[in-house]
Amino acid sequence: TCALPISKCSSRGWLTGYILGASGGAQTAYHATIRDCECSTVYNGIQLTSKAEYCNVEANYFEGIDEGTGISDAGNYNKIIGNNMFSGFGIGINLHTTAFGGVCSNNTVATATRPNTTCILAGTASGLGKTVTNNTIIWGSSGGSIAGVVGLTVTGANAQINLSGNVFSPKINWVGGAGSQQILDTTTSTLSAGS
Repeated sequence: TCALPISKCSSRGWLTGYILGASGGAQTAYHATIRDCECSTVYNGIQLTSKAEYCNVEANYFEGIDEGTGISDAGNYNKIIGNNMFSGFGIGINLHTTAFGGVCSNNTVATATRPNTTCILAGTASGLGKTVTNNTIIWGSSGGSIAGVVGLTVTGANAQINLSGNVFSPKINWVGGAGSQQILDTTTSTLSAGS
C-alpha cells in the first residue's frame, strides 16, 4: 500500500486505537505515519503489525490505556519518536523480538500505581539491531511497595540493541515491591563478531 498520513485524530473507548498493517493479508503498509493523534480510554493504543514497515508513530498522546499496550511494534524499520504516554498501560512500548531495524527515541513513558508494568520492552531474536535512545522513563510511585514495575526490559538471544541516552525518574534506584527496577536485562548471547 502507499504512504498514508493519519493526523490530528482522537480515538477513545475502543479496544485498539489504531492499527497499521493488515494481519493475515498480503498487503504491507509502507511509510504510513500516525502523528499528533490521541489514544484515550482504550485497551491498546497503536499497533504496528508485522505487515507495517518503514512507518512512523510520532508526537502522539496516550492516557488511560487500560492494562494493554500503548504502542506495539511487530514490523521492521519503523520509527516511534516523540510520543507522550501516561500511566494505565501494562506495557508502554513493546518492540517485539521478531522485528528489527526500528527506532524508539525521544519518547516520555510514565507509570504510577499499576503493578506488573513495563514502560519499554525491547527485544530482538534475529540478531539484527534496533535503537532505543533518549527516552524519558518515569515511575511516579517509586518508594512504595508496588511490585513488578520495570522501566526498560531488554530481552532476546544475541540481542543487538543500541540503548544510549535513556534517562529515568527518579534517577536513583527505583524502590518498590519484588521485581521493581529501572532496567531488567534478560538477554542471552553467544560470542560472535557482532557482539
